[in-house]
Amino acid sequence: MPAGSEGFAVAASTGPTMPGRPVVTGLERRYRRLLLAYPAAYRRRHGDELITTLLDAAGTDRVRPGRRDTVDLLRGGLRQRFRLPVGKAPVAVAVFAAFVFGALGAGTGSFLGWCTTPPLRVDQSAAQIAGLAIGEPYVGGFSRDDRWQLRAVKVEAVDPRYIAGWTSTSAAARFTAAGWTVEPTGPSAFTANRGTLRTWVTGPLPAAENPAGVVMWPDPSAAPVSVVIWPAEPAAVTAGVVTGWLAGAVAGWLLVAWVAYQLRGDRSWARRGTVAILAAVAVLVLFRPVLWTYLLIVTGAVLSPDRWGPPSPVYVGFIDSDAVAVPLFGLAAVAAACLTAARARPTPSHDPEDLVHS
Repeated sequence: MPAGSEGFAVAASTGPTMPGRPVVTGLERRYRRLLLAYPAAYRRRHGDELITTLLDAAGTDRVRPGRRDTVDLLRGGLRQRFRLPVGKAPVAVAVFAAFVFGALGAGTGSFLGWCTTPPLRVDQSAAQIAGLAIGEPYVGGFSRDDRWQLRAVKVEAVDPRYIAGWTSTSAAARFTAAGWTVEPTGPSAFTANRGTLRTWVTGPLPAAENPAGVVMWPDPSAAPVSVVIWPAEPAAVTAGVVTGWLAGAVAGWLLVAWVAYQLRGDRSWARRGTVAILAAVAVLVLFRPVLWTYLLIVTGAVLSPDRWGPPSPVYVGFIDSDAVAVPLFGLAAVAAACLTAARARPTPSHDPEDLVHS
């Protein structure tokens, strides 16, 4: 043993050692922490071998892992966690799971982003906005679309009235004079923006000349004035959707990789069949909310739906008030499949790629 190595081993140990037990140095403990980047099964099969190789290469004068060793271990651990069994089916399932859980993560990020803005309330300002729209004091009530999370997606005047001589041009001029930014969206509609509020105003169409005397029912020139108010989308929503989607996609891929390796080599066909059935049920149940979530993402990113009224937040794809139990049932099926897979007893892998760790 080289001179000075005894002193290093004693200094690096955490306390007294038992006779016959090897001294655990601080360097070894740090290496073992880095090995947590690898899956547990991989650590059981190759952890001691890796630690021995790393300690032999480190020498006796090193107390912390080098930068190169740290990067190699973390990179190798992530590669092992993201690896899938050989074949096209695991890759297809992992990609699908990434899209499903990505949608769920995007919805969660959208909801958390909306939580950064104060809830929309019906107060005196709502009545003032409605008064600007109709051109006289508004004394009616408002309806709230609260969904299940008690955060109003929109507030709408429930007592619209036909205002003789009303035009969108005059209404837009009143909003502009009050400090709103107005954007026309049709011959008798416009969107007004100010601060954290958006307002959509629609009213009767201008009376058109009708020399043929054709009677139109209902008469579009006698329509009431409609006022809808909703909060402006905070900047945190976009960041939440992107971050949530990435986190969900990664989680979905890792979940499929874990289940696939759990079931690989397991001799219980009943267990495998149960996992497959539960996964199919989850796919069927989650198909609608996943599709709806991606449609909301694309619509919000491409079409600017607030030109025609309040857009639906991305999170309503999964937690809509009319079907909040549906995604919960699908996620319950996923959880049941994972619990079933956790009981599998996979055979030890002899894949040569398992030996690659850097």
